[in-house]
Amino acid sequence: MVCVADMGNLSASFTAAQFITAMMWGRVADSSLFGRKTVLMIGLGGTRECCVPRELVMTELMADDMTSAVLHRICLFHLVLAGSGV
Repeated sequence: MVCVADMGNLSASFTAAQFITAMMWGRVADSSLFGRKTVLMIGLGGTRECCVPRELVMTELMADDMTSAVLHRICLFHLVLAGSGV
């Protein structure tokens, strides 16, 4: 089963990715090449694409302990990807 520390690490990875990429996305949004609306659409689309697999992985993590290490890595990847706004 997933322990509380693992869940904390997964949540922290999302926040860390947001912290690391926030300035980059701000500069891209202020550029004349992309603009704010484009960056907002990229962020919303990326979050949508990352949340569904994350929820499926979290359901599997709760149900099966045999593959939890692999699913934990997948979940971590999706949280970092969603946090970075891609």
